Amino acid sequence: MVIARRRKKGDTCHAKNVTPQQWLDYLAGKGDVCPGCSSTSKWRLRHMNRYHQLTKPELLKLLPDKKDLLVTCEFHEKPKKCLKKNIDRCLKTAMKQQMKRLEAKVIQEISDLEKEVQSLHPEAREYGDTTAMLAFLKSTSLGKPITKTQYMKKKREQGSKEFVFCSRGDAKDILTQAPSEIPIIRRCPPMANEGYGSYSQYSKGVLRRVATKKWVDVYDPGKRSLDRVPEKMTGEEAIRRFHSHKEPPINMLNEAMTDKEAEDDWMAKIPGCDLVERVFKLAKEDGLDLTKFKRSMQVLLLACRRAITLFHADKNSATTRIKPIMGSKLWLVSSNNSVEGLKSFAEEGTPPSDTFVMLVEEGYEMIHSGMTIHSVETCDRSILFCYEYLDSRAMLSILKQTLLELEHDNITNDDHHEDLLIFFDYAMKLWMEDLENNKHELWPDEKYLAEAKETLERIREKSSSSNVCSDPRRKQDVSRAKKGRVGESRRHRGNRVNKAVSK
Repeated sequence: MVIARRRKKGDTCHAKNVTPQQWLDYLAGKGDVCPGCSSTSKWRLRHMNRYHQLTKPELLKLLPDKKDLLVTCEFHEKPKKCLKKNIDRCLKTAMKQQMKRLEAKVIQEISDLEKEVQSLHPEAREYGDTTAMLAFLKSTSLGKPITKTQYMKKKREQGSKEFVFCSRGDAKDILTQAPSEIPIIRRCPPMANEGYGSYSQYSKGVLRRVATKKWVDVYDPGKRSLDRVPEKMTGEEAIRRFHSHKEPPINMLNEAMTDKEAEDDWMAKIPGCDLVERVFKLAKEDGLDLTKFKRSMQVLLLACRRAITLFHADKNSATTRIKPIMGSKLWLVSSNNSVEGLKSFAEEGTPPSDTFVMLVEEGYEMIHSGMTIHSVETCDRSILFCYEYLDSRAMLSILKQTLLELEHDNITNDDHHEDLLIFFDYAMKLWMEDLENNKHELWPDEKYLAEAKETLERIREKSSSSNVCSDPRRKQDVSRAKKGRVGESRRHRGNRVNKAVSK
């Protein structure tokens, strides 16, 4: 039996002449005694922790080749260096914490909405929005987070109520392979070296900027009219309402980003997601400037606590990336993001029943694919960066949804941009060129090309034969109409599908 040598009074706790590698060798069982104090304790790790105040992770960081062992881990309050082998453990811990916050937030929001609805006038928009959201939250399921590895291995069927919880690198890997079939939530790096507190400072700058604007587009649920049509409000008044606790919550819609904000777009560099940028460059060669079209897909969204957006799908089957720099939102999502699911949503006139909910918080990003029917409840005053992508690999779906939007006015809450048909023409030109250059992976299978061309012609016919902007309240400046479903985006137009629940 090995008897440990007692630590004598006066023994030093730190042996400065012992290298990190010698300590690690000691932990691995090499040698008979402690290199720092000659102890023969058989509990080597406990001895080193207790008497020398050293831990194995600290020692590994001190090794000359530590860069090969440590990586930046995003799954902490602040990014930190972790051992590669421990990243999965950090991820699973973060997933559990996120689910606890989600469950607690849903319970809290249901309780708060139940109290709120009792004080609202039944004829106000806010009453209809609140009762609808309350019904949605009570009937929905909590989304189930899975890892990138689980996503890649699993054969998925429509109806899955899962979302991927991962790092930016993992999200990039998923999106590079193909458009994601389910939503993705990932932790964002800080906006500056001082950590996640930099979001707070940046959001203050955004609010000051909006306050100086002459007009902003606002959805005000405090109105008695139930048509859910946005209106104009001065920037100063909108920011005052943004901070108000006594007035109905407002949504500020599609505020322009600065050049720097718009260019900070990592997803636009992924093949397929870069379609708008490719079309922009090709059109520029022909002397056409599609800057307004490009920027219409990069906007800021501001909302008060309790601001609600009812079920809709983002226009033109765009892939959407949401990045909150202030506040948090509950994101209710339909698990059926197919053409059939979208058509059923439009024709039946009722909200989807196969939904699940996710929590999108400050410091995180959420990405969902085209045709995702979703509804949003703002838990705290929020500012979001919203980026939309028309993915060339989903070109047929983009055309099919656009045609559905022309046939059913209740799918999306945005108007089509005036340059949409020009964009489609250039996109089809790129498709043909890429096929000639054997870049088949950037587009749907070649067998769908004829169907895509036919769908585009039907879109062209629908756009020219009818004034899609039939409700003059949907656009403040109808005279700007050029082609198709026209105008600057309005991210909060009325949605008939949700009114059945509101009543």
